[in-house]
Amino acid sequence: MFYREVAPPPPLDAFVKCLWILEAPAAPGGAAPDTIVPDGCAEVVFHFGDRFRRVEAGVPVSQFRTAVVGPSARPLQVLATGRVGVLGVRLRPEGIAALLGVPADEVAGRSLPIDAVLGAEGRRIEERVCGARDSGERLAAAAAAFGRRAREATLPERVGAAVALVRRTLGRATVDDMAEAAGVTGRHLERLFREEVGLPPKTLSRLVRFRAALALLRRGHPLGTVGVAADLGYSDQAHLHRDFREFAGAPPGAFLRRAGGVGEPFNS
Repeated sequence: MFYREVAPPPPLDAFVKCLWILEAPAAPGGAAPDTIVPDGCAEVVFHFGDRFRRVEAGVPVSQFRTAVVGPSARPLQVLATGRVGVLGVRLRPEGIAALLGVPADEVAGRSLPIDAVLGAEGRRIEERVCGARDSGERLAAAAAAFGRRAREATLPERVGAAVALVRRTLGRATVDDMAEAAGVTGRHLERLFREEVGLPPKTLSRLVRFRAALALLRRGHPLGTVGVAADLGYSDQAHLHRDFREFAGAPPGAFLRRAGGVGEPFNS
């Protein structure tokens, strides 16, 4: 399996965390779905190989050739159906609405065809990316297309300040802390997040802390989940386990034991 992340150039880097590409041979028949845990970002996902399927309520559903996958607080199960060839554009939480040009809550928790969000421009981007000759051309085409959108977009400063605080504190910032950083009331912040991020402020903060916990556990914390819970300000080990069950679908030990497959690069 080949996976590569590429840092976007400015001004795209203000809106996009990274571009990534994943390639792998066809999976054997009967393979189990892979789990991808949420991180508060949105993705634009181009299938230049065989399309993945999303598993929803136990039922595999074919993905769009190019899908806008909105931010979510639920684990995503995907099933490779053949040769894996996928390119993604990972949007920062604060850049989702600005770069896509639609309110973030319209895409949150959903997977939509690119033309349902970007119209005819989306179809043109899909043709350029999926029709490119190799990975380098695909990455360049995606960066150029979204770079043009970035030059015409404006980041929401208040939301950006709140999200920056969440990152600095590894998700330990409260909604009141975030509202103070943004210079607005808590209620106003909730509305701004609904429009720009697509998730409530508290949910984004919980996701950032959960991802920090996952990273510490994968590196092998000497005190295990007890130490990770203490380091990241969870009330206790049970609190950490509850977040894992909600965001990863399993407690920490069980999730880490079954890690692997095409979801692995996205859970690190």
